[in-house]
Amino acid sequence: MFGVFPNTSPFVLVVIAIALLVAAGYHHHVLFQDEYKLSTWQNSVTSATVPFLITVIVLFMVGYLLNFFGGRSAAASVPKANTGPKAPNTSKNFTTIQRQALESLIRNP
Repeated sequence: MFGVFPNTSPFVLVVIAIALLVAAGYHHHVLFQDEYKLSTWQNSVTSATVPFLITVIVLFMVGYLLNFFGGRSAAASVPKANTGPKAPNTSKNFTTIQRQALESLIRNP
């Protein structure tokens, strides 16, 4: 919006954005009001929400306690990485090749 209104402060832009969001929400509510009234499938699910939430909370607590008092740490179960063979010292080889090339140029110009 700064491209359209370059001299407008960010506060004014936030107020405009909030006003447009409220207007869009009101328009959506007016447009779909009848469909919200007819949507009743959620009413049959409400009786199962409390036992479901209690079960989920208890399972999370049991999982946390088993993880906390299990005796194994995550670092102990990770295998050590195989680093593989060591690479040869290429800097030493490169300097040797460089020195030999310079010596050959000096001897045979």
